[in-house]
Amino acid sequence: MTITEIKSWLAYWKAGGMVAIDRIAAFDQVHQARKFCACMRQGVFAEDCVSDLQIWRALTEMREA
Repeated sequence: MTITEIKSWLAYWKAGGMVAIDRIAAFDQVHQARKFCACMRQGVFAEDCVSDLQIWRALTEMREA
Protein backbone atom coordinates (compact mmCIF):
# COMPACT_ATOMS: atom_id res chain seq x y z
CA MET A 1 0.00 0.00 0.00
CA THR A 2 1.34 3.44 -0.87
CA ILE A 3 1.77 6.31 1.57
CA THR A 4 -0.98 8.18 -0.29
CA GLU A 5 -3.39 5.28 0.21
CA ILE A 6 -2.47 5.02 3.89
CA LYS A 7 -3.04 8.76 4.35
CA SER A 8 -6.44 8.44 2.66
CA TRP A 9 -7.51 5.69 5.03
CA LEU A 10 -6.24 7.59 8.06
CA ALA A 11 -8.08 10.74 6.97
CA TYR A 12 -11.26 8.73 6.38
CA TRP A 13 -11.10 7.11 9.81
CA LYS A 14 -10.31 10.45 11.47
CA ALA A 15 -13.28 12.12 9.76
CA GLY A 16 -15.51 9.26 10.89
CA GLY A 17 -14.29 9.55 14.49
CA MET A 18 -12.88 6.03 14.34
CA VAL A 19 -9.23 6.84 15.07
CA ALA A 20 -7.83 9.79 17.03
CA ILE A 21 -4.75 10.09 14.86
CA ASP A 22 -3.88 13.46 16.40
CA ARG A 23 -3.13 11.63 19.65
CA ILE A 24 -0.43 9.49 18.00
CA ALA A 25 2.57 11.70 18.74
CA ALA A 26 5.46 9.22 18.50
CA PHE A 27 6.39 6.16 16.47
CA ASP A 28 6.00 3.75 19.41
CA GLN A 29 2.41 4.95 19.88
CA VAL A 30 1.45 3.56 16.47
CA HIS A 31 1.75 0.02 17.88
CA GLN A 32 -0.41 0.98 20.85
CA ALA A 33 -3.05 2.53 18.58
CA ARG A 34 -3.13 -0.63 16.49
CA LYS A 35 -3.48 -2.73 19.61
CA PHE A 36 -6.66 -0.95 20.67
CA CYS A 37 -8.19 0.02 17.31
CA ALA A 38 -9.31 -2.92 15.19
CA CYS A 39 -9.52 -0.91 11.95
CA MET A 40 -5.78 -0.19 12.20
CA ARG A 41 -4.77 -3.85 12.44
CA GLN A 42 -7.27 -5.74 10.29
CA GLY A 43 -8.38 -5.63 6.68
CA VAL A 44 -6.49 -3.10 4.57
CA PHE A 45 -4.18 -2.27 7.50
CA ALA A 46 -3.29 -5.86 8.42
CA GLU A 47 0.30 -6.01 9.68
CA ASP A 48 1.41 -8.08 6.69
CA CYS A 49 0.14 -5.30 4.38
CA VAL A 50 1.00 -2.10 6.27
CA SER A 51 3.78 -1.73 8.82
CA ASP A 52 3.88 0.57 11.83
CA LEU A 53 6.67 2.51 10.13
CA GLN A 54 4.56 3.09 7.01
CA ILE A 55 1.73 4.41 9.18
CA TRP A 56 4.12 6.67 11.07
CA ARG A 57 5.56 8.07 7.84
CA ALA A 58 2.05 8.75 6.53
CA LEU A 59 1.10 10.52 9.77
CA THR A 60 4.26 12.61 9.59
CA GLU A 61 3.50 13.63 5.99
CA MET A 62 -0.08 14.50 6.92
CA ARG A 63 1.14 16.81 9.66
CA GLU A 64 3.68 18.52 7.40
CA ALA A 65 1.04 19.36 4.78
